[in-house]
Amino acid sequence: MYKASALVVLAVVSVLSPVHAQSTSPGDTWQQWLRDVGLLIAPKEREAFLALPGDAERRAFAERFWQVRDPFPETPRNELQERWSSGLAEARSRWGTLDDDRSRVFLLQGEPSSGFTARCEGIAGELELWAYEPRFRVKHRSLVVFERQAQGPARIWRPAGDTLPASAQCSGGERLAPELLWLKMVGAEHYRSSVERALLRPKPRQADWYESLVALVPAVPAGEAPSGTFDAGLQVDYPGQVEERRVVRVMMTVPPGSLRPPLPMTAAAGAGGAQDLVLTGQVLRDREVLESFRYKFRVHPEAVEGQGIPLAFERYLLPGFYHLRIKLENLFSKSSFQGERELAVPGPQGKVARALAPPAAPHSAPDGAPGLPDMAGLYSEAAASLGAREPGLHLFGPADNLLIGNIRFEARIDEQPDLPESERVDRVAFLLDGRRILTRNRPPYAVTLDLGPVPRSRTLRVEGLSRDGRVLAADELALNAGAQRFAVQLLEPRPDRAYRRSLRARAEVEPPAGQSVERVEFYFNEDLVATLYQPPFSQPIALPGKDASAGYVRAVAYLSDGLSSEDVVILNAPESPDAMDVRLVELYTAVMDEAGRPVEGLAGGDFQVAEDGVRQTLRRVERVTDIPVRVVELIDNS
Repeated sequence: MYKASALVVLAVVSVLSPVHAQSTSPGDTWQQWLRDVGLLIAPKEREAFLALPGDAERRAFAERFWQVRDPFPETPRNELQERWSSGLAEARSRWGTLDDDRSRVFLLQGEPSSGFTARCEGIAGELELWAYEPRFRVKHRSLVVFERQAQGPARIWRPAGDTLPASAQCSGGERLAPELLWLKMVGAEHYRSSVERALLRPKPRQADWYESLVALVPAVPAGEAPSGTFDAGLQVDYPGQVEERRVVRVMMTVPPGSLRPPLPMTAAAGAGGAQDLVLTGQVLRDREVLESFRYKFRVHPEAVEGQGIPLAFERYLLPGFYHLRIKLENLFSKSSFQGERELAVPGPQGKVARALAPPAAPHSAPDGAPGLPDMAGLYSEAAASLGAREPGLHLFGPADNLLIGNIRFEARIDEQPDLPESERVDRVAFLLDGRRILTRNRPPYAVTLDLGPVPRSRTLRVEGLSRDGRVLAADELALNAGAQRFAVQLLEPRPDRAYRRSLRARAEVEPPAGQSVERVEFYFNEDLVATLYQPPFSQPIALPGKDASAGYVRAVAYLSDGLSSEDVVILNAPESPDAMDVRLVELYTAVMDEAGRPVEGLAGGDFQVAEDGVRQTLRRVERVTDIPVRVVELIDNS
């Protein structure tokens, strides 16, 4: 007889125990929502939800809760939310309560492939067996057994005396016997895992998605400075337009004296006394949360010498009236700043639709804190790119995933007659894998490339050049990159411009199909400046010093699985930088005789190497033993 099923079911009873909210702060509607999603919501998600201050934040939480669990985010529907809503109504109709274990298994797994009931000697209630056969995305069979008493909900069944009854002792034995035999054959561990699979909750695509929805308490009243808080100046301006949305730039100053000196080698303190400040915020419209965001800034208090530490971030909003809430927290000292502002986002003509309510007063500065510097002046260079008139250049090619043979590509320039002559594109250069292959002086700006008989990963770039040879605009295509291409490109800053006090870093990220960007980090030289967890991936950066010294900006994008991609732009480089053109390439070759043995003693004259039909010069031929190895493992688990 099978002895282990009692242990199996005991392990899952605690999983299915009812979960109730521990806070009475949400209203009845939200308490009911918590009960409805009780099988889906994780403990940390529940804690974050109960900490939210109002209904607007709870509505934003509920919307995002379903978004991160959408099994097919590329479709306009959320299949899990639709199935869960209909399943709740069906479960309550059949069993009257979600406290019945059948309701819970039904919600998680849906309708069973088959099911039947049986009565057995020695068992007071009735047994109900549900079987789930392999199906889409499920490779293994699952079996769940419930026990129903005359009163009360059904529970996962645990055999009395740690034994299974014989099918001859049960009604419906002809259907029960094969299931009892299956349980005996698969063994305790397999049965335990099959039940656990039946009870798995769908996981969100991003584990810590709720961190950007943390509670944002109201700003501290003027004149009060409770312990655990520091002060920060707060300014807002609207420096430019991105398509139909306005760029809202929020600028802050943090007095260095309000940040505690960090101890060396701590998790929140970087090298040289750097500290991490995490900013979370919300934009509300008509008391509804329009968007939530999160940033992380790395600051160096010792390098500011008494002046305010500048911080800035950007959001893109349509013209209208909004309310901004922010919370800035020092991860090392655990101190924080909270602030709120009214936003009147102007349209293209600098006007808004209706009268603006008086803006909320900024957070008052404590005695001894520096006054607000000219933050808009500090970031004026960063804002200059938003108003700059630049020609648009776009590269077009076939939409096929794999390109071979002769393929035509064409570049098109946006018409901008208001540009001065010196800022107009005079000619277009085509570059393949970084090597210039053709320049067109007049339209059509097109080129036909021979990509060879087999698809190879290539990069085609076009550059719009002025009469004096400056690069005014550029675009590029990744050829034969496939659906798993992951790339980040720094659109700003521009390498042909000088930056003295500030710049605007802007990155365009292309994640692989079906994946999303977890974060983007911006560096100035090797110093991490800011981490952005949501688009737009644009960041104003204040530069150290007042002269246009050379440096570089680096953007690193990460996926949730840790895979990264980066791009670099050199700043303030000399007009004729030192360069080295490296043309020596290692080519690994295996030469075998008719018996499959390696051929020894070969020299340079025994080989000919051609690239794209052009014969190459061989500098050296030698035998190596530490050659790179590429291993591909294919497992057929059907």
